[in-house]
Amino acid sequence: MVKVILHPHPDYLPKVPFSAVHPVILEAFCPPPFTTPEQEKSHRLCPVRALQAYIHRTSQWRKSEQLFVCYGGSNKGAAATKQTMSHWVRDAIALAYEARGQASPTGLRAHSTRGVASSSALARGAPLQQSSCNLATARVTTSCCRALLAGLPACATKPLQMIQNAAARLVFNEPKRAHVTPLFISLHWLPLAARIKFKALTLAYRTITGSAPSYFHSLLRVYIPTRHLRSVNERRLVVPSQKATKSLSRTFSFTVPCWWNALPTLIRNAESLTTFKKQLKTNLFREHLTL
Repeated sequence: MVKVILHPHPDYLPKVPFSAVHPVILEAFCPPPFTTPEQEKSHRLCPVRALQAYIHRTSQWRKSEQLFVCYGGSNKGAAATKQTMSHWVRDAIALAYEARGQASPTGLRAHSTRGVASSSALARGAPLQQSSCNLATARVTTSCCRALLAGLPACATKPLQMIQNAAARLVFNEPKRAHVTPLFISLHWLPLAARIKFKALTLAYRTITGSAPSYFHSLLRVYIPTRHLRSVNERRLVVPSQKATKSLSRTFSFTVPCWWNALPTLIRNAESLTTFKKQLKTNLFREHLTL
């Protein structure tokens, strides 16, 4: 077998809804016949060979057409979930450290593959610009306390947006005045205004479901109608009155309920935080990133 074609699941939804999803083609590495012992040894690293062996070994108890399936427990043979595969990636990173006689870093997650790749590249003498690109890709969108920026005027957040624009151009080595929307789409980055809204609305969801810190309940109140109306099941928030001052329109207590109530009902009624974040990010991509 000289190559493998991996087709995406028919129900797969990309992060960017208008991006194309193509099959992944993996070419064989040092396929037989071998002319030297080194080629035979290198063939052990071939992904095509590994996938062929994996499918053969799981064929007896496989219950799903998905490529990766659970190999133990009551779910043996069933399709592996995203959480399960995240655990596998995390365990693989930890084993790689142990194989080199090093202690695996604390707080390791599947998302840590980006940081590990950057650290490995730097240790191998990769160019500084390449390492900077990896760092920008991994860290520029993870700044904390974005919800504190909710309601600020555009002139206050413009410097931060310019930093994000510069980071995107750095990753793709684009000139200073290059349009950043296509770059954000390729990177799956939300612009700063959308990221502020994403963080604030995530806090609103956690407040409604009771998983946010208690002090948020004094800032965000769930709307409870006095009569039995259809809106009782729509998870709306109370929007404070603006009788006294116009400055209230820029506070967290006013801005976030307005954003929340404007969301589609399907997103507000998401069953879990993971589902809510996925649907919210897709909605924000459609709203803020349109070519």
